Amino acid sequence: MNKLVRLKHCESRGVIPAEDQTWCAMYTADTERTLCGDAIDTDNVIEADYKTVKRGGITCPFCLEVIRHVKTIKL
Repeated sequence: MNKLVRLKHCESRGVIPAEDQTWCAMYTADTERTLCGDAIDTDNVIEADYKTVKRGGITCPFCLEVIRHVKTIKL
């Protein structure tokens, strides 16, 4: 399952215009974060939408770039 967030207003970026709001992938590290770097905590996020999808749903170009890069890594 993919945990997604669409930030609408946060301390680090202010109010995000509707045309710039994208669905970002979330992961848990030291705090909940997006793959593109924003912290998802009460100190940063003022307004956001959340959803969980079985597959896909990510529209953030920066999150998608991180995913593509990770997929190229050979273990």
